[in-house]
Amino acid sequence: MPIYSSSGVKLYVSASAPATFDAAGYAVLTWTEVASWTGLGDIGDTYSDVTANLMGSTNRTLHAKDMVDGARPTLDCPRDVSDAGQNIVIAGYSSLCPISLKILHNDLPCSGGTSGTVEYFQALVFSNIGTGLTSGSVDAKNYELQQNSAIVTVPAY
Repeated sequence: MPIYSSSGVKLYVSASAPATFDAAGYAVLTWTEVASWTGLGDIGDTYSDVTANLMGSTNRTLHAKDMVDGARPTLDCPRDVSDAGQNIVIAGYSSLCPISLKILHNDLPCSGGTSGTVEYFQALVFSNIGTGLTSGSVDAKNYELQQNSAIVTVPAY
């Protein structure tokens, strides 16, 4: 099984929501590439934990899965006021509505193909923070996102 570098992964955003939350719904959106970005934190879902602390002879905590919650990744970008994708993210910070994201992975099959794996999801933009400015550092922005939908994955082909 080959492994792939995240170098070459592309990130796209849309201010629109899909009509349906499936591959077809996301595919027809108008996407704008975030041209300047250096990282995106973990994405995916996590169940919350419900516990029962049993007393007596059992003396054990039991666990159950409860609600599913999306991750809260940070999108790290060198500050670029001409980056149309970053500007959509910034507009999302000022809005109560989520933005749509598309990640195009750099994992074309070794036998050839036309597209890497694509992941689609929606997220709210919760922060728009400039990084600390020190000598030798990059003037950058960090956008904290809250994943607000399941991830729709389209395998590489």
